[in-house]
Amino acid sequence: MLRLTWGGGREPFLTAPSVVAIGSVRIGRYGGTGGKNEDGALIWSGDDWTLAVILDGHGGGSSVEATLGLFTGAEVRLLPLCTAGAIP
Repeated sequence: MLRLTWGGGREPFLTAPSVVAIGSVRIGRYGGTGGKNEDGALIWSGDDWTLAVILDGHGGGSSVEATLGLFTGAEVRLLPLCTAGAIP
């Protein structure tokens, strides 16, 4: 599985954008100040599925980091849902 977890408060792209490929997904990152409006993203990409979480944290960097932490903390429970195919 390919993955990207990014929070603009800890890894800002202020002077130039960053574009990365995670499987078939391309994500552009531009921003992050450690201030009140932080961006973030989580991308998980498997053989035939992709989970993308795009965050615009108006509550500050801590809300972005908390949301990313919820997903990464629940990874062992979420991955089987992603890889199981269609859910009836």
